[in-house]
Parts: sequence; C-alpha cells; structure tokens
Amino acid sequence: MAIRDYFTKHGLEVIFFYPAPRAAKVTFQYGENDYWTIESVMPDDLQLPPEDTADWLYGNLIKVELPKVQRRIRRAS
Repeated sequence: MAIRDYFTKHGLEVIFFYPAPRAAKVTFQYGENDYWTIESVMPDDLQLPPEDTADWLYGNLIKVELPKVQRRIRRAS
C-alpha cells in the first residue's frame, strides 16, 4: 500500500487506514504514545474516475493534509 510505505519512509507508523469512495482517513503514530488522524475529502464539484479519485486522495493526504499536521507536531514538541 503506497500510503503505508510513504508514512513508514517518514518515520510514521500507520495504525488505521480507512478508504471511502470520496475520502480517506489515516491514523498514525509519531511518538511512543502519540497519535494523529488526518483525513482527505474530495470536493463535491470534482468528479473523477475511481482510479483517479484514489490518486487525488493520496496526493492530497501527503501534499496537503500531512504537512499541516507535521508543522503542528513540530511546534508541540
């Protein structure tokens, strides 16, 4: 799974991955007892075929949602 591999390469352990038709949610561990959940939701006005939907959700998770959370994690550390 590409998402799990990406998170692992960045030192984050995927605990939970939930794909939905127009969304994806990932809970990951980033410390001994520290967890965070991010979610990517496709806008209603964006209509793509299923394979492109998965690519869009993956890209949004790693390029938009994860960086937002990583900045917050670094500030809290």
